[in-house]
Amino acid sequence: MEQDKLTTGIALANGEPIILNESASTAWVDGNNLLGPVVGMFCMELAIKKAKQPIILNESASTAWVDGNNLLGPVVGMFCMELAIKKAKQVGIGFVTVKGSNHYGIAGYYSLMALEHNLLGMSFTNATPIVVATRAQNPSIGTNPISLAAPGLNGDSFVLDMATTAVAKGKLEIADRKHEQITEGWAIDQSGRPLKHFSNFHALLPLGGEENSSGYKGYGLSMMTEIFC
Repeated sequence: MEQDKLTTGIALANGEPIILNESASTAWVDGNNLLGPVVGMFCMELAIKKAKQPIILNESASTAWVDGNNLLGPVVGMFCMELAIKKAKQVGIGFVTVKGSNHYGIAGYYSLMALEHNLLGMSFTNATPIVVATRAQNPSIGTNPISLAAPGLNGDSFVLDMATTAVAKGKLEIADRKHEQITEGWAIDQSGRPLKHFSNFHALLPLGGEENSSGYKGYGLSMMTEIFC
């Protein structure tokens, strides 16, 4: 609760009012509780945007394309998932894509929204390019997380929320602060070799790491997300 008040307070203290209510701060708290400070604290660093509304650019009975107006990611994410849920209840499926958004916290937060309505929920996002493709040396894709929530009997539901990289960059930063060795297969340095010191960070590796340990599968999942988004 205190974190929720803190986030809302920061948003209002920056002068211009924004469309926040409980959405952005709730997503930040859940991000902190479910995945720790790696995602939670990053969400706190988002710039506060002026008050706007997401705009539906085009839609059909089961689909929509939304302009997020460069708003806070959790605001846009909730808008889109609520729209998808509404469509799914009406015609059986809702598929919503968005442009012009920002970091929206954890993907699982939005798939869980659908779970509350006894629906299958999926959430995907692309991200800033900090990941190298298989057999490449320079980053071209993001951590591109994927999430699925499926309702089960008596609350025994299935929830998947994962990045398509070996780890989040925040884990490297934490390892560096703790003076711990960075695990091989997480990232590479400027020469393309396994990263040993965070100061030489160049890019993350896809889920699976190097090609000989099936990193191309993580790259494939990341590209799938990139195409969806």
